[in-house]
Amino acid sequence: MLYGSASSPMKRLYEKGTRNLIAISKSQVPDALRDILASGNKSKDIIIAVVEAIASTALYAHVADRYASMGVMKDLVRIFTDHPDFRSYAVSIAMDAILNLVEVVGQKAVESMASDQAVVVALRKPFETVIKKGYKLDDKCLRNELAILMNYVIIEKKSH
Repeated sequence: MLYGSASSPMKRLYEKGTRNLIAISKSQVPDALRDILASGNKSKDIIIAVVEAIASTALYAHVADRYASMGVMKDLVRIFTDHPDFRSYAVSIAMDAILNLVEVVGQKAVESMASDQAVVVALRKPFETVIKKGYKLDDKCLRNELAILMNYVIIEKKSH
């Protein structure tokens, strides 16, 4: 209880970050990661590395705010539509990155996603695929995460 019971370690990480996350927030790394992801690169290794970096650095609020304002969420959703196998590692880490952004940034991240109509439509196809072909526990978890994400987006008036 070094910091008191009111502040959890994750909340402190979100708010204060680490020295590396603070340095990243002041650099051009988030912009470079967004540019690589938005370029539509088809290399699975590069996509996985970039999405892992986004998911890891999005745990700090300043970096996550930058990602949300840059429109990274729509590029992460595009990974769902680009990968035919919803069980792929790229889809899994893309969902983790999206949920990290929603958890850290909150409503602003959902608003940035809802403002793009393509995102709303793009979430439907992977959701239907998981419902039709999913039978494993991980498939059910992905289905639930997609349902939660779709509900967040649909609640926003910008998505209508």
